[in-house]
Amino acid sequence: MARGRREGILIAGGGLAGSLAALAMAKLRPEVPLLIVEEGERFGGEAFRYLFRSELEGEARALAAPLVEQAWPGFYVSFPGFTRKLKAEIGAFAPDAVHQAMLRTLRPEQYRLGTKVVAVRDDALVLDGGETI
Repeated sequence: MARGRREGILIAGGGLAGSLAALAMAKLRPEVPLLIVEEGERFGGEAFRYLFRSELEGEARALAAPLVEQAWPGFYVSFPGFTRKLKAEIGAFAPDAVHQAMLRTLRPEQYRLGTKVVAVRDDALVLDGGETI
């Protein structure tokens, strides 16, 4: 692991995990320099996401709440010969909700879209074309 002075946070990949990490850092530690690099033209990944409310507490719930576009108080599961209604609150959001949250929250200098990361080092990202951040 590299040692020495840290200049900030670099995040390789703007799928769901990278985007949520960036949103959390921007909200909870706005003074820390941040850069997230995403190969695609949008944040949030490709898939529609479901989230059980019981999975998150406190600040994590507050961070995810604006992303939820639909919510249900429970749902049904069905297997051959067995059906059950579960009373577990579940919410859903599309990748576009993540993308829009990123654009609202981060300043333009805090992200790069359409930029491929070819190597992740202890203290740097190497981009396609040789640029090292």
